[in-house]
Amino acid sequence: MRLPVACAVWLVLGIAACDTPPTEPKPETENPSEVSRTDPVRAREQSPNCPNRCGYALDVGMPSARLLGLMENATLFGASNRTPFLWHAQRGGRVLPAKAPESGGQVSVIAVSDWGQMAGVYITPEGGASAMAWEPDGTPVYVTAGPGGARIEGFSRALNENSVIVGEGRPSGDLGVSRAFRSHYRDGFRWLTAAGVESRAADVNFSGAVVGEYWPNPNTIHAFLWTPGGGFQDLGQGRATAISETGYVVGMRFGSPARGFLRTPQGETLLLEPGWQPIDVNHWGEVLLQGHPAGMQTECKIGVWYRGYGLLELSSPVADSPYCYVSSINSWGDVAGGVFKDVPSSEYGGRTRVFTPVLWTWQGNAHRYAR
Repeated sequence: MRLPVACAVWLVLGIAACDTPPTEPKPETENPSEVSRTDPVRAREQSPNCPNRCGYALDVGMPSARLLGLMENATLFGASNRTPFLWHAQRGGRVLPAKAPESGGQVSVIAVSDWGQMAGVYITPEGGASAMAWEPDGTPVYVTAGPGGARIEGFSRALNENSVIVGEGRPSGDLGVSRAFRSHYRDGFRWLTAAGVESRAADVNFSGAVVGEYWPNPNTIHAFLWTPGGGFQDLGQGRATAISETGYVVGMRFGSPARGFLRTPQGETLLLEPGWQPIDVNHWGEVLLQGHPAGMQTECKIGVWYRGYGLLELSSPVADSPYCYVSSINSWGDVAGGVFKDVPSSEYGGRTRVFTPVLWTWQGNAHRYAR
């Protein structure tokens, strides 16, 4: 990941942690918003055996794997016992080589781009957190507040195909509030809210638009949208959690009851059915949803909402796992997630959670995940 910081290279156990990595995005990277996909209504019509999507339990070759992301080319991003990996049905799986910048501590990869750059956090042996990025070869890169600036204590949450990385944190040694940031090796580093205004960035799309949440006062949370051309925009009380390549934004509106919302690229806001939390949104405006009855995950309740077909609930293909989750939806309408159950264990207080990765897809897309 290219980040706007001074290139102070230092070696720890033979690992280079450089503030300005030597590579930049591949020039042939395509804009996902310009990629043509099958219209969701037509895709559903061509899926007679699975009108709500077919669900498949996947064997990714990693124990208790949890799926965290899904790319346009049918590659899945996940983690197994904190080990990040990529998996593709035809190419198989590989562990992502994210290296720790110092001896000791732990790294956590939160997001990965289509060509292998990574974003996440490094937890120091003392328990501190540093916002991080990694080159495809695993070289660690600290996020810093501009050329020669202090390292950011916090988290990198998302990145796009143009090496824009977003997250939240504060300069090392600063005792102020954590703020949303946007960093790019060419455009520079910027805070997305004013000093003293707490905020968090959740997602960034191909054009560099960022969504998240901020606190205009200590007792109120508002969603925000920041774009390169229009700057900061308040989206009202609540939080924004994801933005599509075409500019659809999803999040939650607080109230009684709390409701999910979808904001269209034209600025129209639609409120979704109560009891569902938006997780992700794709090219078409299909909204991936997780249901938490009474605020607790007491059953497997997941679905997809689209203006053209309404709410479709997804069923689990694994009968003995009562809980489920979803993480992402791509422009093909494929959904990544999984099911899990608690089993007896001699560790972790006598119980441990076992995950099974699951892919939901339209009947016509199933061949993309066949081995």
